[in-house]
Amino acid sequence: MKTRIILLLALAMVLATAGPAMAAPKDVNIDLRSPKTAAVTAGDTAWVALDWLAKGGDADDFKLRIKASGGVGIWYPYKTGNPDEWADDDRTYTSLYADKMLSESELDFTAVRLEVPADAPQFVDLELTVTYTSNGKDKTDLFKAKVPIVQYEGQDLEQLNEAQALAAGTTETVASPWVEVSYAGFAPILEDFSVSVTDTAGLEIAYPLDGSSTSLSHNSILEAGETDYVAFKLIEPPPGTYVLAIEATYTKGGTPYSLPGSLTVNIP
Repeated sequence: MKTRIILLLALAMVLATAGPAMAAPKDVNIDLRSPKTAAVTAGDTAWVALDWLAKGGDADDFKLRIKASGGVGIWYPYKTGNPDEWADDDRTYTSLYADKMLSESELDFTAVRLEVPADAPQFVDLELTVTYTSNGKDKTDLFKAKVPIVQYEGQDLEQLNEAQALAAGTTETVASPWVEVSYAGFAPILEDFSVSVTDTAGLEIAYPLDGSSTSLSHNSILEAGETDYVAFKLIEPPPGTYVLAIEATYTKGGTPYSLPGSLTVNIP
């Protein structure tokens, strides 16, 4: 009887001191919270954000790789948390803004820069591949997202100067002076940009490299927010005030356009 009591007491002590069984690690679920991004203008280059939420656990070493339809180019941030830097190291993925871990119930985002051609369709499809580790295991999740593409509506460009007065004595030191016309771009991208004088007002005109027109000083592309100029030469002009008719031509999304203008030149 005594032995039985001792065994029962020992069993009670074991049951009293034993803790609850350890729960098995949870499997994390990654949720894409932004299956449709902000709109991007056709022909433009812009950053877009994709929001992510972790449920049921942590996702470490979070990496996102993207394939895009419609000929859209993908650029990843140079380093996490600084999406203003270009991926000039040919980086092939992006990570989260805060760090590389998406903790349970945490909401964070990834940023990518899209280079959208002018002839992009109304929607661009993104195939998203997310890799991460959870509970010591490598995991891969696949998602899809759409990017709405809108067409630019507004003024393409502006001629910034409509008059140019040459300094006194210019033609005495330079018999054939150069004159410049500046333009500011508003549309995402204008290509094949050139300017010609359609009415010389009786003056003889020469273009760079003996061409039939002149182009921008930097290249033949005028982008949104860019200011550049064209130049042409007046061959031994006599003193006077002349109003030259000029025309800028360019293509936008493969379609040709033109902008007529004028330049008043005062030669002392």
